[in-house]
Amino acid sequence: MRKLLIGLFVLLSIVSDAQSYVFEYDIDFSFNRGGGRRRYYGNMYYTTMNNSTVRQVNDFSFFREESGRLCKNKIRIPAADGPIKELWINTGRQVRVVIFFVESWHEDCGGDKELHFDIRNKNCWDYFVSSFPIDWGCLTFNSIITQSTFKFYPEASLTAPNNPSHLFPTNDNIILQASPNFPKEVYQWEWGQTKYDKIRGYYTEWSSLPARFQELSSFPINATDLLGANVKNYIGQNIFFRLNLGCGKYTDTMTLNVRLSSPYIIKVDSISPKCYGETNGSAKIQFDRALESAEGLSIFINGTAKTNTSNIGLDTNNSFTLPAEWSAGKYQISLNGYYPDTSKRTYTDGAKHFYTFQIIDPPKLSF
Repeated sequence: MRKLLIGLFVLLSIVSDAQSYVFEYDIDFSFNRGGGRRRYYGNMYYTTMNNSTVRQVNDFSFFREESGRLCKNKIRIPAADGPIKELWINTGRQVRVVIFFVESWHEDCGGDKELHFDIRNKNCWDYFVSSFPIDWGCLTFNSIITQSTFKFYPEASLTAPNNPSHLFPTNDNIILQASPNFPKEVYQWEWGQTKYDKIRGYYTEWSSLPARFQELSSFPINATDLLGANVKNYIGQNIFFRLNLGCGKYTDTMTLNVRLSSPYIIKVDSISPKCYGETNGSAKIQFDRALESAEGLSIFINGTAKTNTSNIGLDTNNSFTLPAEWSAGKYQISLNGYYPDTSKRTYTDGAKHFYTFQIIDPPKLSF
């Protein structure tokens, strides 16, 4: 048997639901059987960086009288096994010999041979035989081998942040995440924005995320991190994210819309009713900043916003005092808002946009 060893130190990654690497091939074999006097054998095997178990690629299992085969398929390798380390093919050929009317088969091609390929791109690899011929060993005896293509590439996907409205807040961090367990070099993050010129019309201009976000499968980020001090100029615009996987392959695009983060609730000071059992309690809600011009803010108590807590204004200390109409009990504050118009709701899903407080009755008087 002749062994053709292809040393593939390929740092690939897949961040798909299946979390797997992809090995894709498209090889068309047509063997010269010499009028039935030759027959061919072949098997393809591979190992991976994290798993030395030898595994077989069944499409390449040639046996005896086959005249050829189209091997076109793809296999997936579990992420935990790591990328392909070695790929090789064992081949053999026999010739039919007739001596004194007795037919027998003899090996006329065998032995071992190692063939190494220099894979310069560690993240993905497209290999076309026409541009880099392969010695297929015993299979190449006056045979025709066409459509010879190997591809190694990651299939990746991004996980949507826990943000049903797909907002990209100015100050609250969201988590951008790709499936884990792959080499860090695969996580090459890009962001895009819509541009326009007279020649191309509308198009997406892509740029790399800052270096501190690269080579990470997940990280927190907000719109100011990316767009800087002028982030409010981007309110209402879509920002796109993807991974550049190399070899012209990218993940699907994730789209987030830039929105202003509503003020954070710093503290709540409750105010007890004047007498036990009365409904004239209140609370003073302290926020971290003043409202922007054209910014609206409404306060919801236990999920309901009353007229006197909708589109509120803040005092000079950035606080708001609830109307004195509340009885003793526990209450949860949540927020809703808009900026710079009612069509663009602000981001109010952060932890600091919620607050639970309690109004306590004064002692009951006894006579």
